[in-house]
Amino acid sequence: MRDFDAQLASRPHYLRGARTLAAIGLAVHRWLKAPITRADLANVTRSYDRLQARPAFAC
Repeated sequence: MRDFDAQLASRPHYLRGARTLAAIGLAVHRWLKAPITRADLANVTRSYDRLQARPAFAC
């Protein structure tokens, strides 16, 4: 996730503007909801929040 967070630091979406559930949504959702201790990755969280704002994605 740290690599993913670093990539999101320089662009708003992982796939050059394309947001896909398969690419990031499900993986990030599972990572954020897992009962684990995780690093604060602000870019991943910000990207996930943008996805959650979309009615088709909201969990």
